[in-house]
Amino acid sequence: MVEIRLRPRRIIRVLVGISITLVALHGIVWGAVFLLGANPEAFGVELFDLDHERNIPTLFSSLLLMGCAGLWAAGGLAYHRAGEPAGAWLGLGALFIFLAIDETAGLHEALVPSLRAWLHASGLLRPTWVLVYGAGILVLAAFFWRWFWRLPGPLRGQFLLAAALYFSGALVIEMLGGLKHSLWADDSPPLTCLLCAFEEGLEMAGLIVLAQALLGHLQARGGVCLHLAPE
Repeated sequence: MVEIRLRPRRIIRVLVGISITLVALHGIVWGAVFLLGANPEAFGVELFDLDHERNIPTLFSSLLLMGCAGLWAAGGLAYHRAGEPAGAWLGLGALFIFLAIDETAGLHEALVPSLRAWLHASGLLRPTWVLVYGAGILVLAAFFWRWFWRLPGPLRGQFLLAAALYFSGALVIEMLGGLKHSLWADDSPPLTCLLCAFEEGLEMAGLIVLAQALLGHLQARGGVCLHLAPE
């Protein structure tokens, strides 16, 4: 039997360090462009730009979502082995796998052109995908409400904090970005970069708080470890 032990505090410290580094690199590369006149393409801005897809920050966010999906699944297995209901944990694990795929492939962005044209959306609703995902969040909240209130109080508080941070970035800041674009179009690139840093920073912070909550809960239920049996 091979045992791999996970150390929650060390994992969270690493995740926080990577997140701060990525946000700082976003600021550094764009600062070089705005203040020093560096060529964005030659300087490799797209590699660290938090507003671009399929780069290092996107990879980290996708892995963070997949890690949370794994922790939800681990919680579901732990509850199942204890003879307790596990469906909500496994369902949330599947949801986070979808979110990881969406983060990598940008599926939500594909909704924007047709919805924007159909609704003639502008201002706060210019990123029209927030309407679809916002409705989905309300449906999920109603579906998981009873399960949520059966959780221990401290865990509920951590989940609420994680959700507040993540959705503040994913929805609220995204909508503010839509308002900014409607007011000034592309006339204020520094503001766009600043809003993007807040958006992605809040999303990463929310996922890290969630990971910390899940790791702590699993640890409290008997330790966080992965057992691999030899074939």
